Amino acid sequence: MDSAKTNRIAVSILICLIIAGTVIYLIYDQIKPQKESKVEVAVQNAPQQAQGTAPRKGAQRPEHPAEPLPQLNLLHLDGTPLNFSDYSSKIVLVHIWSTTAPFSLQDFNYLKPIHDKFLLDPRLVMLSVCAEGDAATIKRIVDGTKIGWLQAMAAPDAPAATKEFLATPGLLILGKDGSIIERPQDWWEAFAILSELLPRVRTSQPNGLVMDFEQIPNQPTTTPEALPFKRIPPPSSDDAASHAKLSIVDGRLHGQSGGPQVLIDGRLPMTNDSPPENFFFIAKSVEGRFLIDLERAVNIKQINSYTWHAHERSPQVFRLYAADGTAPNFNSAPKFGIDPAKVGWTLIADVNTNPAPWPRGITGISLHQKDQTKTIGAFRYLLFLAFPTETHDPQGHTFFSEIDMIQGK
Repeated sequence: MDSAKTNRIAVSILICLIIAGTVIYLIYDQIKPQKESKVEVAVQNAPQQAQGTAPRKGAQRPEHPAEPLPQLNLLHLDGTPLNFSDYSSKIVLVHIWSTTAPFSLQDFNYLKPIHDKFLLDPRLVMLSVCAEGDAATIKRIVDGTKIGWLQAMAAPDAPAATKEFLATPGLLILGKDGSIIERPQDWWEAFAILSELLPRVRTSQPNGLVMDFEQIPNQPTTTPEALPFKRIPPPSSDDAASHAKLSIVDGRLHGQSGGPQVLIDGRLPMTNDSPPENFFFIAKSVEGRFLIDLERAVNIKQINSYTWHAHERSPQVFRLYAADGTAPNFNSAPKFGIDPAKVGWTLIADVNTNPAPWPRGITGISLHQKDQTKTIGAFRYLLFLAFPTETHDPQGHTFFSEIDMIQGK
């Protein structure tokens, strides 16, 4: 047999093997067990399971034995003694820092969003303790970085035990009995632990407001105004916010997020996992702030917000402030760590729709006065402080799909 014929036979065999292998692979790919996918496409009239709790659970934190807190000789910045016994029955987040450790100074910026998240929660005290006792330097740093929580320092005559305890910057969490129950490795772990230790407590909305929540089954969203909401209005493309200016006040959008304009375009995403059609902040961030400027004071009757996501980004977790912009100390863009209520803003609502029904559907909320003949108020600016819906992984910010402002008479 000549070499040319041998080569043709070898090539033919090789081609047959490739074809056979491809066929076998394709058959196997169709019959092998499929892993659960997080991407779910909307199906018209999709049947809904009985509502319940989402099956996805976060990993359990390893338990650590509590450590006794040593006797520390600390002072407030005004020179008065600081006693941890004053905070018994509360959880205390302690931040140890030093003027000679730059990374511990950077922690202030990471801790601001945690302070913002728990600002209205009396169960938590935040305390930063400087290893040095130079009150003037500490005040200058605190004032310059706009720190809004409690500060302390080592007393000038502090014993060796206090100096040794403060020698290593870091974070501690004290339990209600004053013992050390956690040593978070970073600010995100601290936030996750605090979120577990301080679960949500349902409270009434301020100023007599009520919040209606509704979830409808997954279905096509090509005509959002026709969606079968019963308790709340469907999304609107012609509301008081349709031509508003939107901006990011602080925080970073996720790289896959749509721009702010997706919030006021009157549309909902085409599927329940469509990042570019939603607005959401970057992973492993505790807070994001965004502003809606209506460009004039509007007498607002309702504020409606909608989301659509298959998993943990479906619930809505945010705090809402409003302003007409006329206060003498008004700050139109308060950054992390600045309490809007102290710079000309009014707290409108503290929203948390957890636990959301499972399986997820298209959800919406409507904020309004209990007496629906009344309005929420006349405001030009709406400031949203968005927080993660969960902490078992860093991908937890709400997928905001649409926000509407309904004008009253």
